[in-house]
Amino acid sequence: MAEERPLRQILSLAAVSTVRGTACRTPDSEADDRLSEALHRDQEPCYTDLSLTEAKLMSPEQKSVPVKLGAAIHYICRKMANQPDKLGAVKLHKTLWFADVHSYRSTGQTITGGTFIRHQFGPFLKELDQAVADLERADLITVRMVDFREVGKREFIGRGEPDVSLLNERERKWLDQFAEQVCEDHTAGSVSERTHTRLWESAAMFEEIPIAAAAVQFVKPVPSAVAWAAEELERMSH
Repeated sequence: MAEERPLRQILSLAAVSTVRGTACRTPDSEADDRLSEALHRDQEPCYTDLSLTEAKLMSPEQKSVPVKLGAAIHYICRKMANQPDKLGAVKLHKTLWFADVHSYRSTGQTITGGTFIRHQFGPFLKELDQAVADLERADLITVRMVDFREVGKREFIGRGEPDVSLLNERERKWLDQFAEQVCEDHTAGSVSERTHTRLWESAAMFEEIPIAAAAVQFVKPVPSAVAWAAEELERMSH
């Protein structure tokens, strides 16, 4: 069995800068890479099926919720308000994960400002439950439990108009893009599988998964760059 190393050791490799610029893929192609191939798993995991220990470990005690996180959750829930059966807790976490990773890769900053940790079903946003509770108290979303596979799941229904002043046009576009792909093209099971990456596997349960590491992208060099490198190597060999 391979030796397990703490994520913080493995992430020493992530000191490299995230790959940006014209060589990077477009938002559409990146989304296609991550989300367009649904895995069609039959069984959908339920976020509500957590032990008390798990719930305590995930709880962001004594920590304030980033303002933009609440705005992003409300925006997604309002967008899917007419199809609440397509937006459970797992899909909400995953929509925010993909949007934050893409935002960091493109701008160096996340949309939500939240912290993602390893969960059984992929990266989960540590502050999500607290943010949802705040939105419920403000009467901006309704959370309801529905029967599902003998366990039940939560559905999130947005109310009122989202405060789009907290989200710029580009951020709203990314939230729209990933919400549509996650909710329309996937089950909770299939989208969870898409996030079971080597980075996720390297983290201990409930350990933080840094967005900066997730955003590192290795892009195949363009032919002109390869040709230039070959010429330089040839020149240096003489």
